[in-house]
Amino acid sequence: MYDHPPYQQVLDNQSTQYLHTKDQEPTQIVHTTQPDSTQNQSTPLLSELPNKQEKKVSQIQIQPTYQHHEEVFFGCCRKSPHMLSLLFNLFLLASIIFIIVAGILYGTNPSRNNKTVLIVAGCVLPVAFIAYIIEAFCSSTYSYLANLLEVEDIVTHINRIRDTAPVLRFHCECYHYETRLVTVSYTETDSNGVTRTRHRTETREEKVVTYTESERFEFRAHNDTSGVVSNELLTFNAIRIDFTKQWNAGDQMTADTYSSRYMNFKLRNQFRDTHFNAWETFDVPGFESKMLAIVDINKKNKMLSAGWYTFFTLLLLNSWAYRIWMDSVSVKAKYHFNKTIYI
Repeated sequence: MYDHPPYQQVLDNQSTQYLHTKDQEPTQIVHTTQPDSTQNQSTPLLSELPNKQEKKVSQIQIQPTYQHHEEVFFGCCRKSPHMLSLLFNLFLLASIIFIIVAGILYGTNPSRNNKTVLIVAGCVLPVAFIAYIIEAFCSSTYSYLANLLEVEDIVTHINRIRDTAPVLRFHCECYHYETRLVTVSYTETDSNGVTRTRHRTETREEKVVTYTESERFEFRAHNDTSGVVSNELLTFNAIRIDFTKQWNAGDQMTADTYSSRYMNFKLRNQFRDTHFNAWETFDVPGFESKMLAIVDINKKNKMLSAGWYTFFTLLLLNSWAYRIWMDSVSVKAKYHFNKTIYI
């Protein structure tokens, strides 16, 4: 399958291609961008690009062949700034306050109800901290900082991905469900405050995978119609770039061959067990979904690094504040890789 972000393609030269769709039926698309000048145009050197004065904007356009729009929710509102991070930060802060207050109010009174409150407080804080850490280091902010490069290196990376052939694969798994008996342990506290551990037997349905297979779809040739990076990349010193990718069948024969091979792959494996799942994957070696581009490394803010983000996250327990600051000292851009294959 292909990744398909929201974008509006700028139409230059008219050509016909076939877009791979979810139901495997190739859909004819007219007016797919294939500007001849773009294919032969080399990326300008960094010294040849103008250094513009920075402006107060949140997103810039660095890909002339596509018009990328800002992310929205509910159809009209701009994407909320790191609300999930704010919720996890507040949850962690509330957990810390809860355990402190519980210790002050109930720590000196060893009654059964007070022990329960202290146990709950002691359990909530580790859960809140683990959830906070997972969210922080799986966030887009950390992904940007972990893939920080100078602009010349970013341009080189983009050109390398444009020249790299895509990898298309079919996958499947065959499985069934089995009923298993499991022993569950639990504790009970009687009216005298005595806690006992008890056991009970339960039945559970467990998935048992009996067969898996992967097959690579081979093709004769490929090209990339993404286009070169525009001069706008040098407008700001720090740019957070979101990369997306998509593949197309270049002609009807390629589209039909792909659908036929995928159908044969499913027919060959779908009766190996009682249940069957099949899916497709599309990858480009070296592709990264998020990167941070720095125009002048000597002017880079020293706090713009994964180390400072880790400091704010672990020691100050406030990754949300760092993310808001990072948004204020950088702008966002998007680049879409468009691969076309021929059988």
